[in-house]
Amino acid sequence: MKDQTVEIYNNEKRISTFLIAQTFDRRHNDVIKHILEYNEIFVSMEDFCELNKKNIPKNRITTKGRPVEGYLLNYNQTLFLLSLIRSSNKDIAVLKSKVITTGSIVKAIQLIKDFDFSDIPCKYVYAAVDARGRVKIGISNNPIRRIKDLNVGNADKLELIMTKESKNKRYFDETIMHLECSDFKIRSEWFTQEALEIINANK
Repeated sequence: MKDQTVEIYNNEKRISTFLIAQTFDRRHNDVIKHILEYNEIFVSMEDFCELNKKNIPKNRITTKGRPVEGYLLNYNQTLFLLSLIRSSNKDIAVLKSKVITTGSIVKAIQLIKDFDFSDIPCKYVYAAVDARGRVKIGISNNPIRRIKDLNVGNADKLELIMTKESKNKRYFDETIMHLECSDFKIRSEWFTQEALEIINANK
């Protein structure tokens, strides 16, 4: 069976743990151990699915004649896993190049934009609001640049309303803010305007 390294799941681009293991020269089982060890955090980054349960989608490849199961990670889960692996900038560049080989140049550019690997390591948690009042909570080295990138070709322009320097290890502060605002979550990094009260209290 062909190794599917990047797949679409519920209209969202996902990257396989098989590709991550190969890129960073890690045993796939060791990569999976990170996910199992920090399972609660990985699951908290997953959107709600049917029956109000959360699951990380899986994929499967055949190696040495037997099936091996891996995970398909979204943007936040991928960045968090990379922080656990403690990858270098060179490693990130290699991963970018591998993602490019999975499809057309247009698709590759969109994948790289979506995963935004250039934000590693991350120093600032930020919040932005769009014209419809939806709130995005993310993390970046350069929130101003990040918002400018997101606004390219986007009819609902984002306005940066908060930046806060990260005090803990990568992505921990962002994850905590996501959990604090979880009652108002729409999907992924997006929340309803009711989350603004919590965000303002964290400034």
